[in-house]
Amino acid sequence: MRLISLILISMFSTTGFSIESLKYDVLEKNGNVEIRKYQKHITASVTFTDKKEFDRSAFRTLADYIFGNNISMTSPVLTEGEKIAMTAPVLSDNGQTSWTMSFSMPSKYTLETLPTPNNPKVKIKEVEEKTMAAIRFSGFMSDSNFGRHEKSLKNYLEDNDYKVTGNYLRAGYNPPWTLPFLRRNEVIVEIR
Repeated sequence: MRLISLILISMFSTTGFSIESLKYDVLEKNGNVEIRKYQKHITASVTFTDKKEFDRSAFRTLADYIFGNNISMTSPVLTEGEKIAMTAPVLSDNGQTSWTMSFSMPSKYTLETLPTPNNPKVKIKEVEEKTMAAIRFSGFMSDSNFGRHEKSLKNYLEDNDYKVTGNYLRAGYNPPWTLPFLRRNEVIVEIR
């Protein structure tokens, strides 16, 4: 009974909330690989050069921004105390010397209507339309799970003569309390 309760809680917690996802069109699908055209969007990002600080602070810093700890409202579009809705996916870029996490902002906002972050580590930017390759998987976003799917995507792209133009990104769509087998994770990378 406890397991059934956990499954139901997890299912409702992942489907009961309306979380906007980045908009894209699937250009090609082959097995578990999708080639997608993502629309232009805005992100709030933080970058750390220390991996431990990234693990400890990145998500919290961005969550702090979207849940209202930013400057008092400067744009007439937003009212004081309005919180920015959570969107999916949360993206992580594991560079060689730095680590970046990004939240996509809801599509109703523009660069002009988003509040300026109080925390100077939070950077707001517009991301142009781009073509990405993706593999979806469930489970935890562990290094080994991500690495296995990253390798699979790399092999597919090499075998099909795609040119990779960016870093392989971790994309997570669910809150942390979601049961592993119900999670939606992805490896995505910009291509041409």
